Amino acid sequence: MKCPSCSLENPPSAEICDCGYNFSSGATSDSMARTQGLSTGMQVICFLIPIVGIVMYFVYQENKKFRAATYAIQSAGFGLAFGFLLGILSAALKIKGGL
Repeated sequence: MKCPSCSLENPPSAEICDCGYNFSSGATSDSMARTQGLSTGMQVICFLIPIVGIVMYFVYQENKKFRAATYAIQSAGFGLAFGFLLGILSAALKIKGGL
């Protein structure tokens, strides 16, 4: 059966999905959802070293841990965007200072 919360295919006998959704009650377990996220330290590492976040995204996506994969790719994306904006700002300041 397909989970309405994360769209993961589960066996028909499953009571709880990997994302924490309980098929009988229709609620998501907060404790299950919390355990599948990335730790704050890993989010910082993914932000500072975006390639780590991209690799972790594919690792967690393969293991069907959607919340962790989402955090990894978001942190990597923010890190890439921050680095790009910092590079533009740095180049603009060099050009302005050189005139």
